[in-house]
Amino acid sequence: MSVVLALAAPGWTCDAIVHGTVQCTTGSQVITWSITNDQTDMGMTLVHALSSIGTQFYPTTGWSSAIGPSGTTTATTSVPSDVVGAITLNVYDTWANGYSTVDGGTVELTGPSCSTTTTTTTTTSPTTTTSPTTTSTTYPTSTTYPTSTTYPTSTTYPTSTTYPTSTTYPTSTTYPTSTTYPTSTTYPTSTTYPTSTTYPVTTTTYSTPPICHDVSAAPGDGRAVVRWTPPDNSAVTDYVVTPYLGSSALSSHVVRAAHTTEVVSGLTNGKTYRFRVTAETNHRTGPASGPTNAITIGVPTAPSSVHAVPHAGKTTVRWNAPSTANGSRITAYIVTPYHDGVALPARVLSPHSTQAKITGLTPGRRYTFRVAALNHRGLGPKSNPSNAITAHKPNTSFAAFDWIL
Repeated sequence: MSVVLALAAPGWTCDAIVHGTVQCTTGSQVITWSITNDQTDMGMTLVHALSSIGTQFYPTTGWSSAIGPSGTTTATTSVPSDVVGAITLNVYDTWANGYSTVDGGTVELTGPSCSTTTTTTTTTSPTTTTSPTTTSTTYPTSTTYPTSTTYPTSTTYPTSTTYPTSTTYPTSTTYPTSTTYPTSTTYPTSTTYPTSTTYPVTTTTYSTPPICHDVSAAPGDGRAVVRWTPPDNSAVTDYVVTPYLGSSALSSHVVRAAHTTEVVSGLTNGKTYRFRVTAETNHRTGPASGPTNAITIGVPTAPSSVHAVPHAGKTTVRWNAPSTANGSRITAYIVTPYHDGVALPARVLSPHSTQAKITGLTPGRRYTFRVAALNHRGLGPKSNPSNAITAHKPNTSFAAFDWIL
């Protein structure tokens, strides 16, 4: 990560030197700025200190509005850990009864630079198990039996018995020579059985998993209001709304199917959140929606009714103040011009007015404008775009007359 910082403004009577360092905390990147007035004979008065990445502004806190000769103040900016880009410190000092923007250079963020390390503890099992020792049982080596048994050596029987010398039996008996049996028995060669048995097949059809669309969030004081468009699926029974702080999912909120709006409370003012919504049926849970826009809790709501009117060499932009500042007073308005959908450098304006004169636009080009309000908790969401206008050329004859005077 490289840091290249400088502070300069044509026509200033005071200069300042800005230094920045980046530190990591869980879920965010913290940039600490040091702003030094290098004048030894006069002080500086700071009205605003903001940090930006492209057209996105982030609140900067801790700075002192007055910096004496050779004095120094510090400021701190917190950026979500998944933000990648170059962050610029913008310091706004009052002089000649107006606002001047002083770019404080850039700090390159490589993100995500902060993560939570999970430590896994391995439990070592015993390497050996002691089994009981097998013992032996001693039996007698031999059993002694008698070596011999004495029986009588002989038995005396009568010497002879006289039987008839012969017995006459018939010489032969005639039996049938053969018995005839059937040579073979014929059985059916095969038995035909049905080749298959058809059983009814039961198919259960479930509806396509429902997906929620058009999910958005608006900041409140310690809470956010999340809205979504329900899926085209009448089988939805519940919605699950999940807040995310950085990449970490927080406790979910379950909402009955009859509602498509949920107030998520218990959020921390000044922290930036996103939200996802998931639809559920009796049989399955659908995929989560895409994330909402990132919102900072406790910032003002968006200004409304933004309208632009072109004049010679300038454009007047008017708007209505936010419906609520969410518990912290508005400190500035940020007006951003857009040409062909591309955001141009924003203007920082007083919190006491709801209109601004925008100069420096290219004559003949078409522009729209969006306005956001800033308080001590951060920058609120941008308004809807204004009507489109074509920038006019300056009144050259008037300018020449004014130069002659």
